[in-house]
Amino acid sequence: MYKNKIVGSLIGLAVGDALGAPYEFKKPSYEVSSHFVEGGAHSISIGEWTDDTSMALCLAQSLIENNGFNAKDQMDKYVSWEEDGYFSTRSQCFDIGNTVARALSTYRRTKEPFSGITGDANSGNGSLMRLAPIVLLYYKDINKLIKYASLSSKTTHKSQLAVDACIYYAQLIAGAVKGYSKEKLLSNEFIDIQDIRKEVLNVINGSYKEDKVYKPTGYVIDTLETALMAFYRFNSFEDGLLHVISLGYDTDTVGAVYGQLAGAFYGYKAIPHKWSLLLMKHDMIYDVAINLYQTEVKETKEHQLKDKIHILVGDITSINADVVVNAANYSLLGSGGGVDGAIHKAGGKEILKECEFLRKHDYPDGLPTGEAVITTAGNMKVKYIIHTVGPQYLYDINPSVHLQSCYKKSFLLAERYKCKSIAFPFIATGAYAYPKKKLLQLLIK
Repeated sequence: MYKNKIVGSLIGLAVGDALGAPYEFKKPSYEVSSHFVEGGAHSISIGEWTDDTSMALCLAQSLIENNGFNAKDQMDKYVSWEEDGYFSTRSQCFDIGNTVARALSTYRRTKEPFSGITGDANSGNGSLMRLAPIVLLYYKDINKLIKYASLSSKTTHKSQLAVDACIYYAQLIAGAVKGYSKEKLLSNEFIDIQDIRKEVLNVINGSYKEDKVYKPTGYVIDTLETALMAFYRFNSFEDGLLHVISLGYDTDTVGAVYGQLAGAFYGYKAIPHKWSLLLMKHDMIYDVAINLYQTEVKETKEHQLKDKIHILVGDITSINADVVVNAANYSLLGSGGGVDGAIHKAGGKEILKECEFLRKHDYPDGLPTGEAVITTAGNMKVKYIIHTVGPQYLYDINPSVHLQSCYKKSFLLAERYKCKSIAFPFIATGAYAYPKKKLLQLLIK
């Protein structure tokens, strides 16, 4: 069931975007074709989608590659889309929103991943339109869902209205993935509405059920209300989507926002074949959705296996943990290669600055073998870095004792700083030549 709904949400987003794209900026009334058409302000081809889907795919791919949320990586991927057409239907970006463009410009200059624009005047729908991947990874954990729905908006949209709209809509899509009835979804009985702005609360309380003229502009509240109106009034993915697109204005985005929820609710199999068949790069989007589904399954299993040791092959600088252990050399200055060099490179100057402070005030002769210290993680997504110096196997008098000390003191530091997960490299098994087999035997003991 979950796979059908997860794929349905991401494909639904892209279908809604592609069906609405040729009608963008039009004012009602006009006739909407039940098939993909060409043309419009961006000379759209049959089944072609725009920035809504491109940004959603960038977000999804970041979640997959990092096995979780990494704001910097998300922004790097958005920049690659803007500059090089990454995850676009064309060789270059097109149809980029003003708020997104400003945020990416700020990020390039400052390297601050949460470069979103603040203030109600900047309450666009650019973070709501790409929201689905966050939900499809975190729909089983309400706390993470709310946290990352908020943070995913703040990379480009820090307006509280935009953030709150994402928090609310994320909970709706999550409920749809879980198989809730439409009545339950729209009853708000499971929605966390703490500290939500009154404009969003008004929508939650049913403003989308009113008999009035709906105008889906780029304003996030207009988009949210219109998408929910169609989901409430119609009983099929197709009928609701055709209706929101008939209302004009920001048709691709209201189609994408509606498609995320309706696709999750009705499922991939309920999306008309005439659309999925002709959706540009359908197979690529489908594969991203499947990879996201598998990432969700992997994360859930790892969460269930508490107090276990996992041996992973990969880049420790992108690992999903509270703290990462650095196999440092005695200088603490990032002058080593391997793990030490990679962590200092990924973490940046903040780590080096703290290490220099430790050298000056606590360890003027360098960090002794078997000792461990803790610093900031800088640009890395973990909370802390623990630096420990392993023994040189061929020259150390008691290499196993010192290596045990590295692990023991790292665990004690992690516990002191209330870290629930810790990632170790194979300490001292590189240039320091400690045999990996002996290390594993030591750890098992």
